[in-house]
Amino acid sequence: EAEAEAEAAEPAELATGAPARNKLMPRMDISAHWHAFPPVEVLAAACESELRELGLGYRAKFVRNAAVKLVAAAEREGFESGAAYLLSLRSRPRPEVISALLALDGVGPKVADCVALFSLDQVDAIPVDTHVWRIACRDYDTSLSACRSLTPAVYERVGDLFRRRFGDHAGWVQRAATPPSPLRLAPPTHRRVAI
Repeated sequence: EAEAEAEAAEPAELATGAPARNKLMPRMDISAHWHAFPPVEVLAAACESELRELGLGYRAKFVRNAAVKLVAAAEREGFESGAAYLLSLRSRPRPEVISALLALDGVGPKVADCVALFSLDQVDAIPVDTHVWRIACRDYDTSLSACRSLTPAVYERVGDLFRRRFGDHAGWVQRAATPPSPLRLAPPTHRRVAI
């Protein structure tokens, strides 16, 4: 009877921001807040279908495989958890950090540089996207305009331009140089009515 009441209460809980219920939640121990992130080991132990049920969709496979690789790296290097292994990357040289991140499923150069810059204290990591590439072409090396695509060699060349020009904190400089996405306000969906 209690389970039936709990299931009936679920939609109301979701509307109020209380935790949703599913098979992973008891193992993840995220009863306090619905937005808590589970430990790497829990993600590695979950099956892909459980992660899909949480709303990860096609990303479920990548999240699980990355978690499995992080747990293996932690064990191989003698860390007590995947989180401890990730935190250890903060004190390593940028090329080593990027290499470790690129070994994870679904992580490409830009994501690796973003994680390195914004989470792992690698302040010289340069996440290169089309905006950064255009800035580099326009302001620092016009010969880059002849490159037809952002190949790994061009990606590294753009990053090196920023590092040579701005030094140790080039990652933050490129962040400041990249234009923000324009704020688009939706037109009002209602009309004022005189009463």
